[in-house]
Amino acid sequence: MDERNESAALSSVECMLDANSFVETGCHVHHNSAAFGLDNQTDGDGVLAGYGTIGSVPVYIYAQDINAFDGSVGEKNAEKIARIYDAAVKNGVPVISVLNSRGARLKEGVSALDGYAKIMKSAARAAGTVPRICVVTGPAIGAASVIAEMSDFVFVTEDAQLAATSPEVRKATYGEGIALPANAYDIKGSIEEITAAISKLLTFIPLNSMEDAPVGDQSDDFNRVIAGTGDARTLIANAADFGEFLELKKDACGSMITGFARFGGFTAGIVANAENSKLDCAALAKAAGFISYLDSFNIPVISLVDSTGFAYCNCEEEAGLSKRAAQLAYAYASSGMPMITVLSGSAIGAAYSVMGSRELGADMVYAFKDAVVAPVEADLASVLFYDELEGETREEKIAEYKDKYSNPMQAAYNGSIDRIIEKSELRQMMISALMMQATKHSGEPLKRHGNLPL
Repeated sequence: MDERNESAALSSVECMLDANSFVETGCHVHHNSAAFGLDNQTDGDGVLAGYGTIGSVPVYIYAQDINAFDGSVGEKNAEKIARIYDAAVKNGVPVISVLNSRGARLKEGVSALDGYAKIMKSAARAAGTVPRICVVTGPAIGAASVIAEMSDFVFVTEDAQLAATSPEVRKATYGEGIALPANAYDIKGSIEEITAAISKLLTFIPLNSMEDAPVGDQSDDFNRVIAGTGDARTLIANAADFGEFLELKKDACGSMITGFARFGGFTAGIVANAENSKLDCAALAKAAGFISYLDSFNIPVISLVDSTGFAYCNCEEEAGLSKRAAQLAYAYASSGMPMITVLSGSAIGAAYSVMGSRELGADMVYAFKDAVVAPVEADLASVLFYDELEGETREEKIAEYKDKYSNPMQAAYNGSIDRIIEKSELRQMMISALMMQATKHSGEPLKRHGNLPL
């Protein structure tokens, strides 16, 4: 790429990669079109592509340059990008896309549109094979937004724009600008903050779907007793190695918490309800998408359940609450990775069922002593006793229901819970379960045939 256009793309790449590790590929590529004033050329055709390392982890990377043809995607530009995805799959390493483009290079006609389709196909082929990390540093408009949404992880800077239609079209048609939806990205920050987050992320996830997640530092005391107070985020951080919890999509839905942590050096994905939360469409979709990723790369999931059930309102029903609940249930039920569930608060009704319950596939289920496990909330359950009051008050029947039917021992007697634990024991239990499940495989036992009883 020429000197004038180096700054936007090259500075981002050099900031993210280890010093002197970047090797550029396709650096002399030129487009083929001379129509509509495209007879001018720039080396690389507006996209910087190659490979390097982040924290010594090998990655393939490409970065669009907004100063070269507005970062637009043309035929040769797209071929370079598609080759990066294909090379990442062949070599089994993550791919990072740095998006800063106003869309397709319309002056190249349908070739530009074909170029975007080529990128989408290569990105789709990489899905579930290698991690796909996207960084949006400017506009990602039109088909570019589709590339971002197809990624596994999306990081955005303050200047990022992510939309299917351009600001100009929206302004002219609807009189409104572009708002960056919170569910479209995992972490928002400066390029330096994003670089640090990506570097941390790469320490948790495997290079590809054929490898296990890297084992971290195991010097933190396995038997450390933790403080049993605080919200879900505090509890996770207290139990995790060295108090480290990388939360993702924090801005998207506060009632559902997702991210990565380690216990005894073992990586786990965390799916947790905020305290006494309701399961709405956003929460269900957030959890289902994350669990699907974890399953693709055989990363265990630890679920902390504290929900009183579905969000009861027409707007959620109209938005497809049942469909979203089905997606979460399917994500758990179809996964083959180790699954550990902790009933940390309320586990009532459908929340108990869809949040990684035993019958949905959990390998180990724990419950805190003060957890509430029941088909319905006690207040609603009072209708069950309507014909039995006979002088007793409704409050007395509610208290009876809580005592007899809402404590976790009932589920433990039924075999749905393996162990009732203290909150202070959470770290030891997670490490023990992860170590035991480390060799888990899905499906039938691995054998050629049974032994004939001779």
